[in-house]
Parts: sequence; structure tokens; C-alpha cells
Amino acid sequence: MKTLPQGEMFFDPEVSSLNSIAGWRHSLHIIPGYGERFLRQLVSTLSRANIPWMHWSEAARPGLRWWASFPIKRWYARMVNKHAVAALAIGEMARKDFLDWGIRDEKITFLPYAVRGLCHNGERDDEVSEFGRRFKVLFVYVGELCYRKGIDLLLKAFAHIVRSNPSMGLVLVGKDSGDSNYRELAAREKLIDNVLFRGPIKASCIASVLGVGGVLVLPSRFDGWGMVINEAASVGMALIATDACGSAHHLIRDGENGFKVPAGSISALEERMMLYCQAPELIQQHGLRSLEIFREFTPERNAQRLLEILDRARQTVARQEGLHQCE
Repeated sequence: MKTLPQGEMFFDPEVSSLNSIAGWRHSLHIIPGYGERFLRQLVSTLSRANIPWMHWSEAARPGLRWWASFPIKRWYARMVNKHAVAALAIGEMARKDFLDWGIRDEKITFLPYAVRGLCHNGERDDEVSEFGRRFKVLFVYVGELCYRKGIDLLLKAFAHIVRSNPSMGLVLVGKDSGDSNYRELAAREKLIDNVLFRGPIKASCIASVLGVGGVLVLPSRFDGWGMVINEAASVGMALIATDACGSAHHLIRDGENGFKVPAGSISALEERMMLYCQAPELIQQHGLRSLEIFREFTPERNAQRLLEILDRARQTVARQEGLHQCE
């Protein structure tokens, strides 16, 4: 059983569990999505009882599944519009998705994911460190190796770069999903000497791995947020990510600390990676700017955001209660 912080408890995912929570009728509830039947039942229960609640989630992944669940999205949007105090969007992509569900714009406010800065004194990964010493510029990817994350796009873009810049390296850190043979692709593209498939590593080594690299690349076809962007910014890396990564719209300022590229575009990814190959001094400049931007995405800053949201919510609830009394 996972140990929770003081004051936190596990409950069964049943509406009846509310009765185990002291003061639940006088609390504001934050609902993390609509996908589970339990969450929809919870929203209905809270709404019938006029108990305040908020929605909080990323954007839903586009595609057939998005449309298959569209009737539920429409129902949920009506519940948010009629009963919720607010819809907390984990980024601009989520805000746009909420609008597509039918949630009114005035209901939506911003509350991103946040993470503490990675510790520079974390455990060292010798294999990545040794590999990185061989190259003028080292690009790093951290995450699952799969189609959704765009690993095939990254390898193809990097292959174009290496043909004219053989002193460039790429480290891929994370579990291979097995949905494609990425090692075989790297071999076909003649990248064996320039790409390290590191595999999964301990969380305590993440900071040292990112610290060895200069540029973090997240080539996802879709990523509701992409927390590795936060982590890389916290250690002062230059950043490249696609416009289908939620965090890219907030933690990347084009030309200041990195670049956003169109999702699915090998040529755009290659072009932006090539800029760092041609002007390596940009890496440090952009990394310093990443550190500045990261300060807006710490847990402390997010706590401040949430308090401001809750204060506005309290005022909204007070106004609603006043209207109910007048009726």
C-alpha cells in the first residue's frame, strides 16, 4: 500500500465513500475528469445536493475515441455549465478541448501541472555521461518509446542531421513499448554510433541524464501535458517540443528558450534541432531562459494559483447562496 502524506486517505471509488469524509457537504470538490462512471455519478450527486465542485483535467486525446465519447462530453459540459464553480484547464490545449465539449469560456481557468525542480545532486548515470562526452551537442528524449511519442519522427529527423553533422548525439531514455522496432530503424538510418537506447532508469538519475544533455526533445504526436518539459526546464535545458504537447504552449517561448514545431513534421523538427548544431551557444542562452520560465510552474506558484481560484470560487458560491436565499 502506498504511503500517503499526513491528512490524506484512500477511499473506495463509490459515492457512498463521501459519508466517510468529515465535512464533505461543506467542502469544495475537485473532480479529475469524467471518464470513470464513478466520477460521473459523483458529479451528479454533488450537483443534486448543490455542493460546489470543479472539474480539472488535460485535453482528451483526439481521434475516434474522442468522438465515440462525445455524447458523454456534451452531458458533462452541461453539468459544468450549470453546476460547477469552474473548469480547471491543464493548459491551453485543455481549454480549447473544453470549449469543444461545450463548456462556456467564462467557466474555464488555468491550473497546470507543477513539479519541484530536479535535484542536481541526484544519482549519476555513468553510461549516459560516457556517451555524452563524445559529442558536440547531445539531444535527450525521456519517456516511453512509442508511436504516440513520435520516436520514429525523431530518429528520422536526427538521421538527416547526422549525415552532415556526425558530432551530434541522441539519448533515448525510457521503456520501449514494442509497437515498432526503433533499434532497427536506427540501424537502417546508420545511427548506431550516434544514438544511445538507454532504457528505463531510476527516477533519482533523471536530473543527471538531463544535465548531460543540452537540448530536450519531445516529438509527440499527442501529449496532454508532457511533464518532462517541466523537469528539463528546471535543470536549464533548451527545449524542443511539438505543438501537440500541452506543456509546450506554456514552458516554451519560441526563440527564447527553445522551439515549438508542428506535430508530425520531420522537416520542422530537423530544422529546429539543426539550429542548435549550427549555433551551440544558443543552448546555454536558452537554458538560462528555461530556468526563469520554470519559476512560474513550481508547486509553490501553483498553490498560489489554486488559492486565487478558490477565493474566486468562494465569492461565486457566496453569491449563488445569496440568490438561493432570495428565491
